[in-house]
Amino acid sequence: YHAGDKDADAHAGFQKSDERHDNQRVLLMFLQPRVEKLFDDYYGFLAVN
Repeated sequence: YHAGDKDADAHAGFQKSDERHDNQRVLLMFLQPRVEKLFDDYYGFLAVN
């Protein structure tokens, strides 16, 4: 077991957390317009009634 292996493991861990972060960002970009439209519709509905 070399120190380099540990670094590689740590690097792989960082990459994985980056990927998860990217997934969250993509999910947010995907959901945000829908959520905003939902709120707009909801408040529009409240305003009408």
